Amino acid sequence: STPVGPSCAAPYTGRIVTVFELNAVQPEIQDVVTFVSSNLYNSANYDFSGITQAINVPYPDTDLSAQYIQNFGDSKSLADLQSNIDTLLSNAVLSTNPTVSDGLAWLRINREPPAAGSNAVIIV
Repeated sequence: STPVGPSCAAPYTGRIVTVFELNAVQPEIQDVVTFVSSNLYNSANYDFSGITQAINVPYPDTDLSAQYIQNFGDSKSLADLQSNIDTLLSNAVLSTNPTVSDGLAWLRINREPPAAGSNAVIIV
């Protein structure tokens, strides 16, 4: 459950990217989806309405999911991020050779880097 207030001195300020395997029709992928959508951001330390910007980047074949990957600032709530994960999952393709480098390379090329002096975290 989400605490009433932040559990640290100040909420996280910056960008967060989750790069995670989303390989269609594999039962174990549901565990990944559940963790990312239900547990990863389940904290009052993230304020998606302002100071925290987060996106989800699936791999493999990230280019095939590009139209469903949000821009920083698109998600204004945890529900927005969860809905995006559902969209990514429903459009996932099966790959026999998933590599995280697909997601990381796509991120480097297709999303702007963080501003100088700001925080950015990539979770793989």
